[in-house]
Amino acid sequence: MGTFRKAKPFCSVLAILLVIFLASSCQMLGIANPFSSGADNFDRARRALDSGEHDVALMNAAAAINRDEKHWPSYKFIVENYEGSLAKVNARLAELDEKEQTAEVLQEKVAILRNMYWFVRYVSRMPGDQPDSRVIERGKDSVTVALTDYETPLAEAREQGYAIAFAQASVLIEAGEYEEAIEALQVITRSFVQGAEEREAAEITIAGFLVESATPLVGALSMENLEAATQILIAAARFEETEEVTALTAELNSKAPDVLFAAAERAARRNNVDALEEALGIAVKARNYVDDNDQVNPGIYPYAQRLADLYYGEARGAARTFDGSSSSKWDAENLFLRYVAFVQGWPSVTGHEDSIEKFAEFIESSRTVVHVVLDPAHAASRDSVLPALKSVLENQRGKVMWMYTSENRELADQRVRHFRGSGRWWSNNQQEAERLIYPDSSNTFHNEVNKLTTASSLDEARQFNIDFLVKISADASAGNTRSTQRSEVKQISAYLNMDGSAHLDANNSKVNGWHAARVLAENTGTMDTFNQKLQEDGVREFWRNESVNHRYQALVAPVTVNYTLEVIRVSDGRSVYSTRVTHRDEAKSDEVLVGVDTDVSAIRSLLEQQVREAPTSFQPSTGRIEHAGFRQLNFAPVANAIGRS
Repeated sequence: MGTFRKAKPFCSVLAILLVIFLASSCQMLGIANPFSSGADNFDRARRALDSGEHDVALMNAAAAINRDEKHWPSYKFIVENYEGSLAKVNARLAELDEKEQTAEVLQEKVAILRNMYWFVRYVSRMPGDQPDSRVIERGKDSVTVALTDYETPLAEAREQGYAIAFAQASVLIEAGEYEEAIEALQVITRSFVQGAEEREAAEITIAGFLVESATPLVGALSMENLEAATQILIAAARFEETEEVTALTAELNSKAPDVLFAAAERAARRNNVDALEEALGIAVKARNYVDDNDQVNPGIYPYAQRLADLYYGEARGAARTFDGSSSSKWDAENLFLRYVAFVQGWPSVTGHEDSIEKFAEFIESSRTVVHVVLDPAHAASRDSVLPALKSVLENQRGKVMWMYTSENRELADQRVRHFRGSGRWWSNNQQEAERLIYPDSSNTFHNEVNKLTTASSLDEARQFNIDFLVKISADASAGNTRSTQRSEVKQISAYLNMDGSAHLDANNSKVNGWHAARVLAENTGTMDTFNQKLQEDGVREFWRNESVNHRYQALVAPVTVNYTLEVIRVSDGRSVYSTRVTHRDEAKSDEVLVGVDTDVSAIRSLLEQQVREAPTSFQPSTGRIEHAGFRQLNFAPVANAIGRS
């Protein structure tokens, strides 16, 4: 490692000598020195020539020499391209002179003349004895560059551009097209000025022009010209904030609030939501003309107060005309949301501090929440009940019948997402809003409410804003067992091997092939060949789709399930409907094969291996029967009772 460190100074010196050698070699060979300060300009010159921008090419080549007087490739570039490029430049300028001198034509003309002006300025700095020309040499070739006075035509073109831009702006302002007028004036600073001093002078001139244009508007300020005067003075300040601009802006700011408040009062006379929205929108604009909003807030707040009152009135009106349909409920909710969001955004509004609670009250009052609870032993069967009850509740009119189901949770969550996208109100009040308005959009809420059973108290139900509890319990009993037997004929395929062993062919995978081969042999008189092939397969005989009688035996017991349905109104605990429903079915033990009957001894002996002893006792299971009974309950009387209550 020590040896390596000692070598570093030598390597550094060698690298420096190599750079110097390369730079000197480039000069001697006449190729571009990559380390030259003029390299970038030379690259731009070549690219410009390739794209036909001859003025840009000449200017950049001269700029390269101005940066590095020994940048020989730039000398060669000018020598080779000067006369051809100059001819093309003059030809383009002549074409532009023949066109109508619009702002667009003058912008191109000024750009070309400016490039040629700087080309001449850079060349004039080269050594030479003639005041009006310079000889540029490269090797045996040379070219005489005439130091043409581009300064005068450049100044003339810029003056023309100034005049045209101001003329265009005047016409546009008179026509009320203020943004287009300001854009026309910006062309001056983009295209017709040169240098910081000239830009500053132009901006002062433009600001003065705009002040002259805005003065009559501010003098007779009205709603019709307020926006125009404001735009013009803002633009004037962007160009140059002169004393005249500041003074006229102060006059505008002092008059604008009065103009706006007068217009707002006129709009508010109709005293409806549309009118107050318009009035408040107008009044709020007064804040744009003061340093402190408190200066104009007293004139704004009354409109916000009146609009909040109208929003609440519309929401309550929608609640009163609510017809029980989902669409009318959503319409009313949207009106309440608009009201709540507005009140939350205007702290100055009084008398509506409980706006969120009012919204929640409507949500609760506009729907009747029905919840099904089963006894703890049958809680798992709750999902079997819900579809039937939901179906009959949908036919009730008056209020939306709502159940805490996974489907309705998704609908509630969809509603919450809609509200979240309605503005910052939901984000700022999310926890309170979700707790009061749509708690059932939460998975946690659903998990908790689904824990309720017939053993739960009414207080527990009230915590979930449940209006009616449908309580269902089931009591099952089994009778005496008896034996039952049935017979079933099945088609069996089997084959007997040469060693006497019998085998079932459940899918006919082998027997079908042999059967097809035998049918073919019978039709073609080749049974000897078929029998020989069957023996080669080790098969003595086979049977295809042979009928076999299977005898099965099982124990059954009659099961009676008594269901109790009761509808409880949670608010007062009153039972508004109750009934008992009986469902009967049979519980059966597993069937066992107790005998087989067939004329084929090989198949019979094979199947008799599966014969079992008949059962003598079993414990009846009622779960399946109870579950099936829940599905068959008639909930129409339940829905009618809820609708009447």
